[in-house]
Amino acid sequence: MLFNMPKRIPLRTKLIVLFIAIALVPLLAVMLITVNRLQNTERKNAVTHARQVAETASEQIKTFVTAQFSVLESIQALYPLLSKEQRESLVEQVLFLDNAFADLAIVNASGKEVVRKNRIEVIGPNDLRDQSETEKFKAARLSGAYVGPLYLSAGKPFFTLSVALRTADGTFLGDAIAEVDARIMQDVVKNISSIGESVRAYIVNDRGIVIAHPDISLVLAGIDLSSLPPVHSALSGTPINALETYQNELKEDVIGTSIPITLTVDTLGLPTTLTTNWTIVTEQQSAVALRAVRDVVMLALIMIVLALLAASVAAIFIAGRIVAPIEIILRGLKEFGQNNLRYRVEVDSTDETRDLADGFNSMAENLGRSVAALKEERETIAVERNKLALVLSGISDAVIAIDLNTNIITFNTAAERLLDMRAEDAVGKSIDGVLSIKAGTQRLTSRAYCAGSPFQNELISVVGPRGKTSSASLLVNSLATTAGTSLGWIITLHDRTKEEAVETIKREFVSIAAHQLRTPLTAIRWATDLFLRGSGKSTIKQKQLIEQARASTERMVVLVNDLLNVARLEEGRLVANRQPTDLTKLIRECVRHAEPEAKIRNHTLTFIAPKKAMPKFLLDEEAMSLAFQNLIENAIRYTPPGGTITLSVEEKNDDLAIKIADTGVGIPDNQKDRVFTKFFRAKNVVQLETEGSGLGLFITKNIILGHGGTISFVSTEGKGTTFTILLPMKSSPSAPLISPLSTATSHART
Repeated sequence: MLFNMPKRIPLRTKLIVLFIAIALVPLLAVMLITVNRLQNTERKNAVTHARQVAETASEQIKTFVTAQFSVLESIQALYPLLSKEQRESLVEQVLFLDNAFADLAIVNASGKEVVRKNRIEVIGPNDLRDQSETEKFKAARLSGAYVGPLYLSAGKPFFTLSVALRTADGTFLGDAIAEVDARIMQDVVKNISSIGESVRAYIVNDRGIVIAHPDISLVLAGIDLSSLPPVHSALSGTPINALETYQNELKEDVIGTSIPITLTVDTLGLPTTLTTNWTIVTEQQSAVALRAVRDVVMLALIMIVLALLAASVAAIFIAGRIVAPIEIILRGLKEFGQNNLRYRVEVDSTDETRDLADGFNSMAENLGRSVAALKEERETIAVERNKLALVLSGISDAVIAIDLNTNIITFNTAAERLLDMRAEDAVGKSIDGVLSIKAGTQRLTSRAYCAGSPFQNELISVVGPRGKTSSASLLVNSLATTAGTSLGWIITLHDRTKEEAVETIKREFVSIAAHQLRTPLTAIRWATDLFLRGSGKSTIKQKQLIEQARASTERMVVLVNDLLNVARLEEGRLVANRQPTDLTKLIRECVRHAEPEAKIRNHTLTFIAPKKAMPKFLLDEEAMSLAFQNLIENAIRYTPPGGTITLSVEEKNDDLAIKIADTGVGIPDNQKDRVFTKFFRAKNVVQLETEGSGLGLFITKNIILGHGGTISFVSTEGKGTTFTILLPMKSSPSAPLISPLSTATSHART
């Protein structure tokens, strides 16, 4: 397969291309840098030239407009001193002495024309206009001067000039308003554009409309050039990269710039800057501007072709010298590919290729020995794999090995039975697709139990791909090499379905047996009570026997009741009827019932009630009474005569703490971990009281757990024991709690 690959580029060709690239890349880099710098220089020169042309045109137009302002300002000097007739004569003389004026008018301070002359029309009194609301009147009165936008009249361009007329003390007398022939703008751009074919100038207004252009038809048509970069930049006030090339309205590649035209005039001896809505744009064809760059590029291309020819000849010669020994070694590799491990190569060279050939021959020797060793190891591994398969098939627990991608790699016979799936169907699939694991109502994914490796859960539900559900315990350990490299995980599932069935049968038997014993025991106790209270004559010996029978019956009834309570606990029925309950009253009632027994044993039984009223708790009153009675009775029974038993209730953070302390025999240290287990009784209490079922504290703890609380103890043998119950202060009504035996870990004392 290695030597039947698709067509590829030979090493000889790669070396030739490499040598040519080594020769050409520096030359190309130098050429590109030179051309780029030259191009930027030429662009800057073109932009500088265009800006100079634009500034020249701008100065010509500003000179013309400033001259017209000067004419109007001359009227201001004479106007206040003349009579009405003299004023009309002055206006007429000014109009015809300045060929640029087409219409000249004087308006008074109210904005009404008092004198008006037109170069063509005769203006009568009825032709005088009210200019009070016009921009030209308001602007001149405010700032002293005004330049209006260019407009066309009868195919000719005009613009308006307005100068305020004031007395020497600054009193506003009115305005001198002139309509000026703007054909000089057309002449300016036409003269500039005729300097050379590559340079062109034109003027646009504040909307990008052409108002002066070498082609007068564009002006008459009102062409909009606002989309061109220099015009857009001037209108929007945004900067432009003047070095970039763009296409003008003629689809020519040009480099251009734009300059707004502003004027500075003297009004009452003070300089005033006037902003026009005119912008002059100059362009130069990029082909002309970058002619020098094009010549340099042509020269560089010729040099590259010559360098390419020289580099190719040298590269072909050098590549041949290098590749020939490699081709000999390649033939050796092909022989290896055909399992000819005895083939050796011979290279006649004095450079590193000779060392390469010697290394190849040495590798061939080592490879031959390694192949033989691998064959032997493969056979050994096959034997070990078969042994492992036999071991796993004999294990009763389901064992599943998964890799780092959680895909199954081993699936033993017990796993097949547990999940109802064949190993060949499971191997290679994701573990999450083969089985579903639940702990209670929570689904555990492989990410959860593999990340926490080692991971253990004694009670889970396993659902196979066909829906078979089993109860099991789970153990997950990491699968790693001796060097510590992780290979995956080993999952062990112990099927607990049969064990749980046996446990269920055992609980049912205890429950049924206890119920069946209770009825005859009750009859026996009734009969003995009836006999002892009867009037018939009996001997002292007979009476003692009956009393012993009655006491034995009472002990049997207590044992049966304990067994029934355990059965109800395991079924989740003992803590079922929770109602709002006064806990202090409940404890006080339990203490009252225990007082007669405490007096018989000469104990001091004390209840320390809380200092403030407690809220009612949601409790199963009967179950909680049983728990308190068990603890109080144990304290009374296992405390030597004359002892002290104290019950107290107090708040502790968010819990209510109930303590039962005695000065009894205590609990041995080596038996404390079994205090809450079934049927456990410490050795020291068995010596004091031979009777007892060993179920009292087991029942008590699970009642407390069923109410969401906890129970703990501290004890010193020979000095006494203190049990502490913590019940949450905040409890809310809910459905009866499930049996705590399904989740709790049991410990016990009786």
